[in-house]
Amino acid sequence: MRTRLVKSFFILLNKKGFFFVIHKTIKWFLFKIAYAIGIVDQINKRRILLSNYLDKKFSSTIQYGQFKGLKLSNNPWGITDRGSIIFGIYEKEVSEFLKKIPNSFKDNLINLGSSDGYYPVGLIFNNSYKKAYCFETNEPSRKVIKYNSLINKVEKSIKIFAKADESFYKNLPKSVMNKSTLLVDIEGAEFDILTKKVFKKFSNSIFLIELHYHLRNEKDKKVEVFNKNIDEIFNKKFFTTSARDMSQFSELSQFSDNDRWLICSEGRAKLPCWVILWPKNKNLKF
Repeated sequence: MRTRLVKSFFILLNKKGFFFVIHKTIKWFLFKIAYAIGIVDQINKRRILLSNYLDKKFSSTIQYGQFKGLKLSNNPWGITDRGSIIFGIYEKEVSEFLKKIPNSFKDNLINLGSSDGYYPVGLIFNNSYKKAYCFETNEPSRKVIKYNSLINKVEKSIKIFAKADESFYKNLPKSVMNKSTLLVDIEGAEFDILTKKVFKKFSNSIFLIELHYHLRNEKDKKVEVFNKNIDEIFNKKFFTTSARDMSQFSELSQFSDNDRWLICSEGRAKLPCWVILWPKNKNLKF
């Protein structure tokens, strides 16, 4: 969460200027004060309460989905999402697309914006990938990735780096450039880091990117170039959040409707947008 706030701060500073960001920051602090004294955001308070309860009840261990059995630190980057993570429905669409990626692209996972290591540790843990390379700006988050890799006994297959920039690939073995999967969630920095050079370096790999168009101006030249580069090098498919079936979880049968759907919520301000990219010379179905 802290990583996202810092990234969003600098993105807004670059795009909107100093006075706009100061105004937004003051509003944010006032909101936090109101939250602390219980004036606003009772919904998020309830989400945190539910997530803490479920995290404790299930010993920070995922119960459903492709990461079933994965243990996580009880000091996560985003406790509000822990309920949906426990039941295997957090970013369900991303998980489903990851399962569809052919095995020939699954030797190496490169994760830009790894947070607490949910994806890289989980995908090594369930034997989907052989090696994972994690890039994460936030130092406490990097420590959590390391901890999660240790408690799940996959630390030998995980390599952790700090902040990714447009030359992040120089940290990787040359063999990783071909037929890898790149999972990217870097809060709008994708338009800066994923340059044409980067796309060409990984033109025989698959990208799965969370897009943050809402953090950029509609006429932002970098966004325009970013989209053009994608169309030149890859096939693409956009996707967003789809349905959840909360009735399948017997553990939640005694929960109220409101609480079940709050557990399912990811608390996003807007409908998210992801894109999966694959080489033009590959006839893949997603």
